[in-house]
Amino acid sequence: MKKCQHCKGDVPNEAKKCQHCAGHLQSWPRRHWILTCLLVFILLPAFINTVKNYKPSTPVNLDQVKEEEVIKLSASELYNAYKRNEIDADARYKDKILEISGVIANIGKDITDEPYVTFKTGELFSSDVQCMLADSEVSKASQLQKGQNITLRGKLSGKLMNIFLRNCIIK
Repeated sequence: MKKCQHCKGDVPNEAKKCQHCAGHLQSWPRRHWILTCLLVFILLPAFINTVKNYKPSTPVNLDQVKEEEVIKLSASELYNAYKRNEIDADARYKDKILEISGVIANIGKDITDEPYVTFKTGELFSSDVQCMLADSEVSKASQLQKGQNITLRGKLSGKLMNIFLRNCIIK
């Protein structure tokens, strides 16, 4: 005999539900083993791929980058390059310093409290060009507004749902 975790009544060891309160005695993954397997097979490869491709960004003083090393694009041009061919866009732009211009779609903070700006790309339901701001830019970001034209400079880290630029500064 074992105790029910819900009502503390005695139940047989092989019971799946308590005879007193009808509470489940098995854990959620055990009761829903098919869904658990599906989640593991979907989420595990995504997690492994993210960890495998993670490269910590090396700090770069973006103000001191030579102008000829900076690739200047509109947010729409960058978005369209990734939409046409993600492999080619990564080869041309990933890990390079980009200066992106466009209209602000959103200003906010992500789940790690890191401030960002996203650009309008002309597509309604699409991934965004998302610029994660450098710590030095937070006070400037508080003055920005949706719909405003802006230019940001940052290092492109590639596409993972959104197209990400890191350590961006406001020009």
